[in-house]
Amino acid sequence: MGNPDNPRDAPTEAALSPVTIWMIALCLSMGPAVSNGFARFGYGLVLPAMREEHSWNYAQTGWLNTANATRANLLSLANPQSKPRPFSARAGKRLS
Repeated sequence: MGNPDNPRDAPTEAALSPVTIWMIALCLSMGPAVSNGFARFGYGLVLPAMREEHSWNYAQTGWLNTANATRANLLSLANPQSKPRPFSARAGKRLS
């Protein structure tokens, strides 16, 4: 065991600042946002082929997209993990 009086042997705690924690959270949240953007772009490329193959008009494809987005939003709200809970950024753990 080291000497606690020696600064090199003293235990160190690498604490992250709140700004660093928020930057990490922001960067991690950008993943789903970017992938959603790519999916919407891909849908725009596939839409003309879907219209021709199924003989749909733009209103029908719009309702299909609206129904899909509504379903995704309802499922995300129904997920029990999506309920907000108190969080301590300083401690880095859930409080409840």
